[in-house]
Amino acid sequence: MLGFFRTIRKKLIEENSVRKYLLYAIGEILLVVIGMLCPLREYRWVETSFDHQPCNLRSINNLFHSFGINPSLNGLIF
Repeated sequence: MLGFFRTIRKKLIEENSVRKYLLYAIGEILLVVIGMLCPLREYRWVETSFDHQPCNLRSINNLFHSFGINPSLNGLIF
């Protein structure tokens, strides 16, 4: 993939088309920024989902008790 972009970049420089090269450079920068923002968004989503973990554990505990199962006796301590 890098080789593909390298050939495009060399071709644009050899043709002396500064405008096309600048558009290419801006597009490449945008792709890098998008590639950095996607994992950051997923990281924040994971962090916020762990904030609600005690609520989910209480729900699981209530579910066990509604079925009459004691989770601490079965080795499932919540």
